[in-house]
Amino acid sequence: MISGRPLVSVIIPTKNSVLTIGRCIKSLLAQRYSPVEIIVVDGESLDATCEISASLGSKVYRTRMERSQARNFGARMAKGEYLLFVDSDMVTEPDLVGECLAHCGYRTACVIPQKTIGRSFWSKCVAIGETLRQGDTTYVAPRFMSKGLFSEAKGYDETLVYGEDKDLHSRLLSSGVKMVFVGSQIYHIDNLSIADRTRKIVYYGKKIPQYRARHRSRSMYHILLPSPRYIKKISLVSNPWYFFGFVFLKLVEYESFIAGAMFNRV
Repeated sequence: MISGRPLVSVIIPTKNSVLTIGRCIKSLLAQRYSPVEIIVVDGESLDATCEISASLGSKVYRTRMERSQARNFGARMAKGEYLLFVDSDMVTEPDLVGECLAHCGYRTACVIPQKTIGRSFWSKCVAIGETLRQGDTTYVAPRFMSKGLFSEAKGYDETLVYGEDKDLHSRLLSSGVKMVFVGSQIYHIDNLSIADRTRKIVYYGKKIPQYRARHRSRSMYHILLPSPRYIKKISLVSNPWYFFGFVFLKLVEYESFIAGAMFNRV
């Protein structure tokens, strides 16, 4: 604790994140709250991710870890009393850390709203999905909590590559932790092409057995086609083509996910 104010450690797992890591870290440096330390856990990037991170004052650790392992490693290295987990393609609003601290009481974790930004047609389709999912708590997971609470929950399950954040959410709720939604947002920079998105979901599909073993009733829900109740919210969509694009993306994700899961059995 510095000058009576608790230190907040921000943990960012990275891999070949040169296009977004600078914006991510600069948004954290612009937080109105201090003190904040930034920890980058890099998974053998082949680009300038580590150099950019270090030049902006972040602590950089080079590892050979999947995302869950990297987050847990960053938490162990953290000196802060509180932890904030963000991805390398995310940008934070300047009052985010201060607002999370204000809401994070005893046995409380903070859920931060996420909004997708990007110039492409597909990124706007992804954003439509977030609009349609408003109020659906199935898709949320905490990103801010005390280090003590995170340690008590034993962090992220390192055997999981898909659904590790939802798994942590479930375990925290089961232990009596209260989830608080804050007003500040995280902006997700989405520039993935259809091909990149397909490769990503196929990879996750290969990892689904581990998650399914722990959450059999929920494992498929997160990637199934849009729920019929989303139709009721279509009036919130200003451009219907974005809605149809969102449905198309869910179809691609669904087929890619199943392909990955089947490939894993071969």
